[in-house]
Amino acid sequence: MGYISDQVYSFSHRYRRNLTHLWIVGNELESIGDIPLHCHSLTLLSLASNKITDFSSALVSLKNLTSINLLRNRIEKLPSNIGDLVSLTNLELANNLITEIPPSFGKLVNLDRLNLECNRIRSLPESFGGMKCTTLNLNFNNLTTLHPCVGSMIYLKFLSINENYLKYLPEAIGNCSTLEILHVCKNKLMELPYSLGKLRKLKKIWLGTLGGKTFE
Repeated sequence: MGYISDQVYSFSHRYRRNLTHLWIVGNELESIGDIPLHCHSLTLLSLASNKITDFSSALVSLKNLTSINLLRNRIEKLPSNIGDLVSLTNLELANNLITEIPPSFGKLVNLDRLNLECNRIRSLPESFGGMKCTTLNLNFNNLTTLHPCVGSMIYLKFLSINENYLKYLPEAIGNCSTLEILHVCKNKLMELPYSLGKLRKLKKIWLGTLGGKTFE
């Protein structure tokens, strides 16, 4: 099992300067340890490729965080107060075991890039539409429907929902007026909503198959 060195916790005291960026990648960590207690000035935290099972609610106390990278861990649940991380602009949670998204996600109004690829997410909360993301990755999840709230994400430029179980896209997607790229390959789509015709900035759509027909 990996561990977090005491030198991390004592950095500010030892060097008389704040620790703002911390990467501990591929170290077999099973928890975030006491990082929230000792690293109050962090703006970037990367604990990717470890064995962390708990996205501790204590992380939410780090109000200066703008970027969190926890991809390739074993996280099953997100804290209900994750929306209090209002400074976040980038959140990487790909390749975990997450099944649900807390409603407080809608409070992450500064979030620009969200990667939830390769999880077990079954649905999105209505509050999701309150975010101002430009990039949203939901590939390889268990979505059977795409909540109409996505139509409220008016800053969205890139949306990728490949490898889910979608049978249709909501008409509300036509309200994503800034959308440029849409990936919906390897779903169960039978048809596309007419509202896609409203997306004047849309440049590329990856379909794979539609109504049983294959598109290159």
